[in-house]
Amino acid sequence: MVSTSPSDVAIPFVAVAFEGGRNSQLGKGGFLCICEDQITFVASRYVRYVMPLPLVGMFVPDRVRPSGTDDSRTRSRFPFAALRSVSDGRDAGFKGGVTRGHKVHIVGEDGHERFYSGGQINPGLTFDNLAPLVHAALTARGLSASVSPGILSLEGNH
Repeated sequence: MVSTSPSDVAIPFVAVAFEGGRNSQLGKGGFLCICEDQITFVASRYVRYVMPLPLVGMFVPDRVRPSGTDDSRTRSRFPFAALRSVSDGRDAGFKGGVTRGHKVHIVGEDGHERFYSGGQINPGLTFDNLAPLVHAALTARGLSASVSPGILSLEGNH
């Protein structure tokens, strides 16, 4: 599930995702957002508990959608100016196998890192699908990034 509707001007890209850390399972459900100047993860119990239900989970009420970069449910924030890389996880030692490319690994300049996956609800959330969107958002802000197989790295922006 992805939204790029004109009503989401503050958030050009929103995807259903699950968040986890290096030593924790993907568990928190919510929305991974590419905003004008940052990537955020907004937690939502709706995603975790309601979306897995057939039919009911297809409808996301407006009150559940992220409201912008100041949403009080924001759990992780990666400002573009302090972003180190976005990858498929191999740079973090994630070997993958059949799931390689189905996780997105985001690292901030300060070492803050998180893994994201669409799980069974949103299998389209992959590094290969997300990288061009992040790259376009970065270049729109005048930041330089290089894209190699499996990783998008920022170049001398800091």
